[in-house]
Amino acid sequence: MKSKSKFFAVLSTAVLASAIGVTSFDIMPTNASGSGNVNNDQVLLTFSTVGDSRGDAAKQNLNAQDANWQQNTKAIARIAKEVQDAKENLLVFNGDMIMGYYSNPSDKQAAAAYLSKQYSFWRGLMADLYETGTYVVPVPGNHELEDKLPNGKFSTVDNENTWRFNMGDVIMDTDRWKSIIGTSITGWDPSNYPKVGTDGITTSQNQLSYSFDLKDSHFAIINTDPAGNDSHAPTAWLKADLEAAKQRGLKHMFVFGHKYAFPYIIDPKSIPTDSLHADPESRDLFWQVIEDYQATYFSGHEHSTNFSQPKGKAYQVIVGSGGSPFEASKPTNTPSDRMYTWANVTVYASGRVHIDNLGFDENYGPTQVIQSFDLGQTLNTLSLSGITLDQPLAPNVFNYTASAANSIASTTVTAKPVDSAATVSLKLNGQPASNPVALAVGMNTISADVLAQSGEKIQTYTIAVNRDGAGGTTPTATPTATPTATPTATPKPTATPTATPTATPAPTMPPASNNFKDIGGSWAEASIKKLVSLQVVNGYPDGSFKPNSKITRAEFVAILVKALQFELVKDKTFGDTTSHWAKDLISTAYNQGIITGYQDNSFHPDANITREEMTVMIVKALKLKTNVNEKKFSDAKQIAKWAQDAVAAATEAGLISGYPDGRFQPNGNTTRAEAAAVIVRALNQN
Repeated sequence: MKSKSKFFAVLSTAVLASAIGVTSFDIMPTNASGSGNVNNDQVLLTFSTVGDSRGDAAKQNLNAQDANWQQNTKAIARIAKEVQDAKENLLVFNGDMIMGYYSNPSDKQAAAAYLSKQYSFWRGLMADLYETGTYVVPVPGNHELEDKLPNGKFSTVDNENTWRFNMGDVIMDTDRWKSIIGTSITGWDPSNYPKVGTDGITTSQNQLSYSFDLKDSHFAIINTDPAGNDSHAPTAWLKADLEAAKQRGLKHMFVFGHKYAFPYIIDPKSIPTDSLHADPESRDLFWQVIEDYQATYFSGHEHSTNFSQPKGKAYQVIVGSGGSPFEASKPTNTPSDRMYTWANVTVYASGRVHIDNLGFDENYGPTQVIQSFDLGQTLNTLSLSGITLDQPLAPNVFNYTASAANSIASTTVTAKPVDSAATVSLKLNGQPASNPVALAVGMNTISADVLAQSGEKIQTYTIAVNRDGAGGTTPTATPTATPTATPTATPKPTATPTATPTATPAPTMPPASNNFKDIGGSWAEASIKKLVSLQVVNGYPDGSFKPNSKITRAEFVAILVKALQFELVKDKTFGDTTSHWAKDLISTAYNQGIITGYQDNSFHPDANITREEMTVMIVKALKLKTNVNEKKFSDAKQIAKWAQDAVAAATEAGLISGYPDGRFQPNGNTTRAEAAAVIVRALNQN
């Protein structure tokens, strides 16, 4: 919507802060949030999100409406100032910005005036943000839309109209957007909102649910309390909206709705029943859309903060205590510390999305980072007592290695999930285990399955621990290498890999055409087309190849054996490959001396292959001679001893070249594009 003539700024944040006696905001420096600019990764956009700034008088011995707003203003004014100082592109205000609930809703004129006064108050709090470079995006909540009626709280068409009257000029003000963001708004269509007759909707949802794009990200705002259908999401509209965004090539999908889909249950005896989960069937349909489009759902309503993966795939982020502090366990483990919180989100050019949950206590002490994580990160902590992992815990890295002295006969695994409701189940060499985990001499594979509250597996982390023998030397047996190719020169894998391939190399036929829709301009395009023409690899039913998806050990073996046209040998099976689709190809690789397996006669066919494993495998397949004096990478110390000679040989032969920053990243996972490139180079060598 074009800018209206309505006077916007009734009061500035600074004026309001002065009026209530806030003399110091204890502002945290912009870079203190913990997000950081890792490896000079370019920041594409930033946004903050907060909700539920309505009052919470009970804890402050306040009982008058004005007193509610006084307490509320002090908290949200500080949050607004910190968002302003951080120079966020957007602030998505996730509902319950006003107290609402007029005492006599039947007096429609008085009710509208009552709500409008509160909207004006809130707009005054946000005015400085608009004027200093942050566009504020409003999300409707139950306090904006519901009335207290004799039979309960329900949204009304009158309150929907009052929302539009007070918020319509910023949904979306294209002129103001351009002056703040610097470019014209994209992906914004004023007519794109849920229509009457869909999802139980009976009233106009114009400016209540809407969407837009910014850089490589799509933002969808949903009304979770439409009149006549409270606590329901516009699922059909959202699905169509996200599909359209996907077709436009948007990489990230961020959905904002006031009411959460899954409660963060602080008190099991008092489980809230007034949100999307009140209708589990409808909620599950909504969540399926969130998962299908790999969206992240930001909500409020619960006056708490929580990050979760309810069904093991998509994230729900609750940040709803902008004015109502909540019970939170701080690093001091003091559960009575009451915090006001919000989240800062940073989207990087590499695809990395980092979230910092920030807050301060009810005494308005210094701002602190309550929780910090990347999308794609399932654990906040992963460590072994007495043993150092080959690399720090990192997003989208799930396979680690470590060496242990002979004196270390056992270790305690510490694995703390991002989702506080998730649990971790340990295994040793595929069998259930518990702390402390006993270590045999040689290779020990410790796996940590992260399980969602629903019991569904979210992710598996694997640590291959090689314990020295009594003489202090590392056993000669090495993990079966399924090395993946390193990219040449400029290409750099994205930080957030694509979903695991749905098709495996052996059982599916290649497509008739190798004109995949997602490889144009890829650094590995020629290699991919070469292998497709040889019927060695294939794409996906939707016409994509997914070059940045990870590849498993079995998949890499299959491609390598087929590409080099080794004759199948079926006499070797590992303990975990007897019924695997690639067992004959794995057997062939074993007989060719390409792989050896683990000491427990396992192969781990479905584990993602690391780059050093790939390199060893390629070198063995080509029977290359090693040269230990060949090129050194800046992270050479991270290359396992059993892979060092192979990495040197592969570098000398031109099979690998590392990354532009001089690293090899031996424990990084190989992608389909990298595998294609290195195998084509191997074919040229052969």
